[in-house]
Amino acid sequence: MIKLITTGSWLSKAAHTTIGLFIVGCLSSAVAQEISPLLVGNNLWYANQTTGVGPSNKVWQQTKEMGTQVIRIGGNAYNDNMPSNAIVEQWVNLIRTNGAEPIIQVSQYDNATPLNDRVAAAKNLVEYLNVTKKLNVKYWNIGNEPWLEAERPATSTMPALVAAYIKPIAAAMKEADPSIKIFGPDEAEFFDDYYTELFNSGSANDIGGLVPGKNYYYVDGISWHRYPQEDNVDPAVAGAADIVSRVVKAKALVDAANARHNRTGANALQWSIGEYNGKGGSVVHTFENGQMFAQVLGAAMKYQATYVATWSMFENGGSRSGTDFSMIDGNGTPRSSYRHMEFIAKHMKGNYAEGISSNANVVAFGAVNGSQRAVMIMNRSTSAAYNYTLRLNNDAIGGASDLKINIDAGSVQEYSDTIAPNTSIFLVFGEQNVTLSTYSKTHFLADLAPTEELVSLCGNNRPTIDTVAPVFLEANGGAKVVNLTGISDGNECTQTLTLTATSTNPAAVLADNIIHSGCAATASVSLSPVAVGNSTINITVQDSGIPANNCAGVSKTISFNALVANSVNVPAKIQVEDYNEASGLVLGNSDTDEGGHLGYADNNDFADYYINVPSAGNYAIQFRIASAAATVPTFELRNDAGTVLGKITVANTGGWQTYQTITLLTNLPQGQQKLRIYYTGSGTNIDWFEVKQDDGSFVQCTCVSGSVQASSSSTASSIAVSSIAASSIAASSVASSSAVISSVAASSAAGGGSSGGGGSLSLLNMLALMAMLMLGRHLRATKQHYD
Repeated sequence: MIKLITTGSWLSKAAHTTIGLFIVGCLSSAVAQEISPLLVGNNLWYANQTTGVGPSNKVWQQTKEMGTQVIRIGGNAYNDNMPSNAIVEQWVNLIRTNGAEPIIQVSQYDNATPLNDRVAAAKNLVEYLNVTKKLNVKYWNIGNEPWLEAERPATSTMPALVAAYIKPIAAAMKEADPSIKIFGPDEAEFFDDYYTELFNSGSANDIGGLVPGKNYYYVDGISWHRYPQEDNVDPAVAGAADIVSRVVKAKALVDAANARHNRTGANALQWSIGEYNGKGGSVVHTFENGQMFAQVLGAAMKYQATYVATWSMFENGGSRSGTDFSMIDGNGTPRSSYRHMEFIAKHMKGNYAEGISSNANVVAFGAVNGSQRAVMIMNRSTSAAYNYTLRLNNDAIGGASDLKINIDAGSVQEYSDTIAPNTSIFLVFGEQNVTLSTYSKTHFLADLAPTEELVSLCGNNRPTIDTVAPVFLEANGGAKVVNLTGISDGNECTQTLTLTATSTNPAAVLADNIIHSGCAATASVSLSPVAVGNSTINITVQDSGIPANNCAGVSKTISFNALVANSVNVPAKIQVEDYNEASGLVLGNSDTDEGGHLGYADNNDFADYYINVPSAGNYAIQFRIASAAATVPTFELRNDAGTVLGKITVANTGGWQTYQTITLLTNLPQGQQKLRIYYTGSGTNIDWFEVKQDDGSFVQCTCVSGSVQASSSSTASSIAVSSIAASSIAASSVASSSAVISSVAASSAAGGGSSGGGGSLSLLNMLALMAMLMLGRHLRATKQHYD
């Protein structure tokens, strides 16, 4: 879309369909809450308590690039098994190397360690880091989720239990270094009655007051956790409201406690969130979860939090299920939570600016930092787009816009535009230009970074360029030329254009040799595969500005995904364990058929395979499948675009290792392409599939076709699939083909063995799954079941 910019008036040209407007005026001061420089935080999970090994270098680099301001070393694992002082020192240095400040949790209590020993250990750690090593770690926690540690007693019993360990531990820690700030108790929830007695009761359990005989306090901040637990709700609406309601309560309690204990200035009691996220992996990996994060951080700015730390940087392989609370997906792509935190961390500094929206579907807020104004607008509607006008003060907005937004930023600037459904818009206002970033559910599903544009304040229209579909590169193949279209300077070819191409992961893909000349509407860029992996390719079109109007150049950037993988030349039989990318599945060996099988599938699990089709035409795709499910499971075969090529309904074959072959007929285009096995129900084992050209002899049927070579392995294995496909899974159309497998058993299983989708587990499969659960032991019941 082309936008025209002017000072105080509209410009119009017949060729332009969408017009943006800025009204530029004098700035005035706006009194608002100061934003904490430690606001945007995360949790380190997990780092080995013995070796210090934690997240990969790539995760650390992405955490740094996001602008993370504080990282908490905390959680149940550290509460039960504190690492050595030297390991904690290593983590502190690593956190600071990556541009953040550490928060260190010390152990609260356990049945095996006497209180005096825990007091001594906490004091010793403060002395080691801040006195001996002079690292001056300022922020500390005592314990983690004590209500769960105590096995969920009546909350009325908790203040006495918590005060009994926090008071002696805090007093000892501050004796070692009175300048530290202690937050607690990092409970699993904001418990109103329990927290009121702990901080604002004046009772023996009140930890909000001074340490007797000292001029410092036991604790300096209230901290708590929250993972909204409601099922089938929109995180961007109900999830955000859940956490924000607790933010309001926390601020009210802090204000009351400060009044009771006469705490002011630097001694005032503060508040923070030590952990928060969606309910679990399937919710965490959604666009809406990122909008929830932004609203929580917006409320945290408004109500003056010290820090708000999500759980966590990376865990469970980014598998989109179970204990995956990562901000980074399994394929290394930042999630929606990352993108929304990134904008706030990098651009929302200085003072909070309250936002008022005329439509409840849209949430907006901003920040003022000197002459810079930053604004975030989030459309939570799944279907409605809005023409909006944004004004950077609280004056009435004229005109006929569907949506009117005021940001109390002390300026008379106005901007008009359109926001699509499920979209977040980030704007940073400078003196001459506005940086406009757009991040939508479409970006999220395609693993794309926000689209960034530089918009002029003085009448220079933005350049244009069309979006580009994801690109597949053969790992051992040559460079591929990608055509670019829709290129213009936005000003009827009156400026010089410069096109640049960059790859976010040059270790996988190189972007070079971009070709464009003059006012041509087309260009090309060459992409070269380096190694198997993903990269985001950014194409920027920059104009030369309008010197006569003293207008600087502006730009538009588009992004698309490039995937390097090995494809299989068809016709070919493909073992399911040879996937390129997959999510949510468990791989086990097949007792009666070749190789391994994929099982324990749930709705939305998938596995991707890349094939090279010699010529367009009709193809037969045969699947070797088994099921002993009581229900009727289903799965689909999809292509790159998410189009359903066929749907397979699987009846009971007589056993988890009793396989049948079923044929699906479909049409495939020539060339490299992706086939996705996408599960729409649970209860299917798949051993292999075979792609053959259809010579007319194949029949789409429910029978066993051809001879099947059965084999059994003397060993069994089970691994968790953790890498995630990078392309969108939204289906745009459904092919007419479908198949139903009969319940007649075609082969019988010899002996026991590995099963899937509801069958019995083999011993090694069970051990593997137990190991997976132990990795997530830190999670606690609150992240899964607590309301």
